[in-house]
Amino acid sequence: MWRIVLSRTRVAAIALAAMLATLISVNVSAASVGPNLPADTVELPGITHGVHLRPTYNYGNELNAVNALVGGNAGLLMYFAPWSPFDGFLLNQIQDQVPASERPVVVLSWEPGPSSTGCNLGYGGVGPLTAIAQGNCDSYIWSFATALKARPERFILRLGHEMNIADTPWWPGHYGSGPSQYVAMWRRVHGIFDSVGADNVEWAWSPNYASNPYDDGTYAWNDIHSYYPGDAYVDWIGLSGYNWGSPWRTFEEIYDEVLRDMTCSYAKPQLLLEIGTVDGGGGTQTKATWMTDMYSSLPEYPFVRGVAWFNDFAHASRGHADFRITTSTADCTQYGDCSGVQPISNWTSAYASAIASPSYQSALPSLADATPVQTMCVLGDQLTVTPSRALDLPGGTTSFNVLAFGVSEPMYLTADPADAAYFRFPPSPMFLSSISTWDSVEFTVQSYITTPLRTYDFSLEVAGYSIPLAITVVDEIYTAYLPMAMLSR
Repeated sequence: MWRIVLSRTRVAAIALAAMLATLISVNVSAASVGPNLPADTVELPGITHGVHLRPTYNYGNELNAVNALVGGNAGLLMYFAPWSPFDGFLLNQIQDQVPASERPVVVLSWEPGPSSTGCNLGYGGVGPLTAIAQGNCDSYIWSFATALKARPERFILRLGHEMNIADTPWWPGHYGSGPSQYVAMWRRVHGIFDSVGADNVEWAWSPNYASNPYDDGTYAWNDIHSYYPGDAYVDWIGLSGYNWGSPWRTFEEIYDEVLRDMTCSYAKPQLLLEIGTVDGGGGTQTKATWMTDMYSSLPEYPFVRGVAWFNDFAHASRGHADFRITTSTADCTQYGDCSGVQPISNWTSAYASAIASPSYQSALPSLADATPVQTMCVLGDQLTVTPSRALDLPGGTTSFNVLAFGVSEPMYLTADPADAAYFRFPPSPMFLSSISTWDSVEFTVQSYITTPLRTYDFSLEVAGYSIPLAITVVDEIYTAYLPMAMLSR
């Protein structure tokens, strides 16, 4: 049931549609009635920089060496974990070799490939998603969850990443199934972790930036959103995508559409967990320029909280695309390059300059601090006010709530002087607090007992926005209850 407040003198004259439009509190986008906020009024959250490093002996010292070369401690460390019995070797090396204050959040890209050894090798021919969803791997998942729970680290579990591209062994199209099997798999695994009480594990749903294959016909089922497990099962949105160089694609060309889509679709913080570029032929098509542009562009996306650069060759194999910003000690045994972690031409310096920006930091905020309170469907749509229109009696008080993102500005409530004479306004100016995420401010407007019965228009002015508000003063208010069925027609 919805509770709707009506004026007795106007009930007969108001049609249901008009009544709902006038009287139900609604969010009003400030961006639709005013210009975008000036750049100097927007304080976006810091973004945590991080890396993927190929596992190697002395893994903690590998991280220390990379941190020293780029001049900043990685707050995220991503590596791939097969669907095999838990092995704490790399984690122990981080604990032993990296100072406590510099240890990153560990992102485990947990890969349920069909050749995994952790449970039911080959998955009985039905594919990993179906086998896991049916419970074939419950005991293995329980043991893995129990092992993570016992660790001191904060983990982000990136389960079955890039599920929406055919390059991935667990893409459901390989087994004649679809996204629903992925969702079922995810929820079953998540449920087992919940039963274990692994509270140090957070969940990153991590599709590729674009589904492949995908079209409006045969593969329409492979739409990226079809794989979303649900808000209750996801903590972070993780994305991956690279500039492979043929053709050359900028950061914006790869990520702009999907970041805006995710920001509008899910009130979840975002991480770029696999990202990199090859070097180009010169001019603007160089790795250094691409990185500079990318790190300068990321703060424009308000839900992005972290980025992990893929510091390796594609497929961890020399001869494939080179995304590195430093060399690796892992190449010593594979290729005989035993020079240790070293800078690479101007790639290392360009990366170091990029993350030196005040926008970047070495500590990932808590999940609670990182999570947006609502979706944002237009970047720059940073103010909403509820209600936009209200009914009140003479002498009554109306409360308005301002929800803001990244704004630290004075607010002014204005009206025609003749109308303003009939109300007590809040002290002017009112101030939004200095914030780096979402925040809310409430203010009240009170009419006098002698205020005439009619509609009064106001305007809330803040940081270049002008948001229209209205109060209709009536002689009597009563409450009516309408069935949801009426409101849904």
